[in-house]
Amino acid sequence: MMGRRASERLRQERETFDQLKAHDSLWFKLRLTTGLVAIVALLVVLFVAARVVPTPSQYSETTITLASVAILADIAGLAGTVFLLVLRDGSGHLRPIVGLSGK
Repeated sequence: MMGRRASERLRQERETFDQLKAHDSLWFKLRLTTGLVAIVALLVVLFVAARVVPTPSQYSETTITLASVAILADIAGLAGTVFLLVLRDGSGHLRPIVGLSGK
């Protein structure tokens, strides 16, 4: 009876771990996709704003100011994105679920 109970517990722990592993993988893919989309969007804004700033004669002063602010915000956003995706620790949720016992 104890053998069946231990076997069933091990099966349930394995299923739980596999589910956590799949869940962690999906969250990683979502974070990676979100980060890539954010970086592409930030680069597009940076490119458009960087084309406006060097040619002040073609644009109004308000447009130049907005483009300059957009560049600064873009750099801050890119730095924040890199911090959140790279420097922050990983998911940290995936770990062994089997209790360490002296048996």
